[in-house]
Amino acid sequence: MDKQDEMFNEAYKPIHVPANFNKNDSLQDQLIFALAEIGKGSVKAIAEKLSELGGRSTKSEDLADFDHILTDLYDRGLIKGSEQEGRMVYNLSKETVPHKGNVNPRLL
Repeated sequence: MDKQDEMFNEAYKPIHVPANFNKNDSLQDQLIFALAEIGKGSVKAIAEKLSELGGRSTKSEDLADFDHILTDLYDRGLIKGSEQEGRMVYNLSKETVPHKGNVNPRLL
C-alpha cells in the first residue's frame, strides 16, 4: 500500500466512541463521547454535555473549536448531520439500543 492510500485510510477510518469520558482524551474523542451521550445535538448542546462531563467550557472560542472539529468530521462523512433552524444538528447514526427481535432458523 502506498503512502497516499495509508493517509486516506487514516483520515477516513470509522470513528471510535470511547467507552468512558476521559479528560486526557483528545478533544475530538471528548466531543464524540458527548455526542454519543446525547444522541444528537447542535454544537452548543454537545458543548453543554461536554461541560457537564467535566470537559472544556462553553465559551465562544471553545465553541468555535468544537464547530471546526464537528464540521470536519461531517465533511468527511464520519458523522451525520442536518440543518435545522439555521444550525447543524449532528448525530452518530449508530445503533444505541440492542435489537430485541428473534430469528426463526427454520425460515432461513
